[in-house]
Amino acid sequence: MDVGFLYKNGKSGRQMQIKSDGTSVLRTDKDPYQIFFRPHQNCYVYLLQKDSAGKWYILFPEKGSGFNINPVSQEKDYWVPGFDKGFPLDETKGEETIYLLASMW
Repeated sequence: MDVGFLYKNGKSGRQMQIKSDGTSVLRTDKDPYQIFFRPHQNCYVYLLQKDSAGKWYILFPEKGSGFNINPVSQEKDYWVPGFDKGFPLDETKGEETIYLLASMW
């Protein structure tokens, strides 16, 4: 699976990659983020986020999307929350962790 964690830099307006080494710093709603993935085979995908306060969020599949979204189709591009959209961060300061889980079943 190809995966990208991206954000739009609020100062420059440029699309930037979130670095896995923890050096990327995003500023609340000024730097919205998005996730891209392209599975190489049909599978089930779940995206979860945990904030520094320990609160969990389900990013994908979106609540109310029904059963039509999972499993995802091979070689199809998926942008969460959408191609030209982004999730804003809330006012909770600290580290956010995003988990991508994929399963054949």
